[in-house]
Amino acid sequence: MLMSRPIAGATKLGAKFARNSAKKAHDKRIKRKEQKAELDMEPEEDGKEKRFGGKKKSSDKSDSDKGDSKRRKKGIRGLIRKLQMVTYVKQSKNEDGEGKSSRWQMLLMQKIVIPVLGFLALGMMLVALIALPVMLVIALIYNSPFAIFFPPLESGDAVQSVTSAYVAEFNREVTELVNTHEGYDMGRIVYVDYEGTNASPTNYYDILAVYMVKHGVGDSATEINSTTKGWIQTVVDDMCDYTTSTGTETILDADGNEVSQSVLYVNVSFKDYLDMASVYGFDETKRELLESMMSPESLAMLGYSGDSSTGASSVSRAEINRILKAITDEKQKKICSYVLSKVGYPYSQDYRDSGDYYDCSSLAYYAWKYAGINISYGGATTAAAEAQELEESGKTVEYDIYDNGNGIVCNDLLPGDLIFYSYCHNGRYKNISHVAIYVGDGKVVEAKSESAGVVYGNLPSPASIVLVGRPQ
Repeated sequence: MLMSRPIAGATKLGAKFARNSAKKAHDKRIKRKEQKAELDMEPEEDGKEKRFGGKKKSSDKSDSDKGDSKRRKKGIRGLIRKLQMVTYVKQSKNEDGEGKSSRWQMLLMQKIVIPVLGFLALGMMLVALIALPVMLVIALIYNSPFAIFFPPLESGDAVQSVTSAYVAEFNREVTELVNTHEGYDMGRIVYVDYEGTNASPTNYYDILAVYMVKHGVGDSATEINSTTKGWIQTVVDDMCDYTTSTGTETILDADGNEVSQSVLYVNVSFKDYLDMASVYGFDETKRELLESMMSPESLAMLGYSGDSSTGASSVSRAEINRILKAITDEKQKKICSYVLSKVGYPYSQDYRDSGDYYDCSSLAYYAWKYAGINISYGGATTAAAEAQELEESGKTVEYDIYDNGNGIVCNDLLPGDLIFYSYCHNGRYKNISHVAIYVGDGKVVEAKSESAGVVYGNLPSPASIVLVGRPQ
């Protein structure tokens, strides 16, 4: 095998070429580094070199320092870019959150708030629909006689207070006449034809009812002003009146001697609500309103309590049987059976003969009529007339009735006896104004008052008893 030999000149030329190429490459690298360094170096406004990290950048640093500097600058630039990215992301999130919040609020308005507003509007309409009839009812009430049972719409005077003041003024005038009795030895009030248990009768509640029916239908009679005060005064004047008369009475002086004295009588006349229904020409509707307002329930709402000493308004069948079992006389038993069966019935002087209502004298009259005996006097059946009939017929009895401190003791009384009382001067026979029916064991049945009706209870105080009658 033949081997070739290298040419000596060629070898030297190649080596020289290689050295030159290496040198050129090295110079290029140096130049690029210098150019890059010059680019990185930016002059400050004051002509000084820019500093990084608080140190002056030097162009004569070693390659190692230059590498560290590059890494620091690269890290700083990366940090800046990250901060910019975080800021951008946050801004994007805020903008996106605000948009979402706005859209959520709109959704809330559409899905919740607007329907709620709709329900509120519907609720307000329902309240209005409910309130309107209520307001109409209230308006009707306050433009009716029943307004008196409700609080006044305005503060100040009320119908009750004004009426009470006018009635009190009337009573003062009467009392002054009686107390002065000018030109006479004495003065006396006479409550003309009064029947009842009050020492000082009044028609105050009748006045209230009449006024409200007369002026309260379709008008606000409870609104007190000069006009309504005038209306009230007129009703009081129409229902309360008095006259004077004179006479003589025989009385006992301090020494027990009988003396005759001149008397000035002030005769007081009270009209009740039914009297005024005729006077004012009330139609059937207004009469019914009057009856309703004068019922025991309505009177209680107006503050009328009646007689505090009223008895029981009901008696059990067993109690009635017990009472009747103790009575041996058949006529007495019949009378007591009748009156006991009427306990709880309402009181009325105007409807006393209807069978559905009783006053004191009609109860006594119909009880004895049930037993076959007429106790009227000249056709009159008032308590005074019945007492006069029995006394003039010699049918009164001696009685021993007194209060021993533990109760009323009544001797010599029999079931069915009639006990007559005088609670005030009324101008009738012996001024008798009330009668009760004795049923034994210290008990009576009596038609007491509008608020009490017919009651069963203890014998009233003997201080006002005038006489006791026994019709058989």
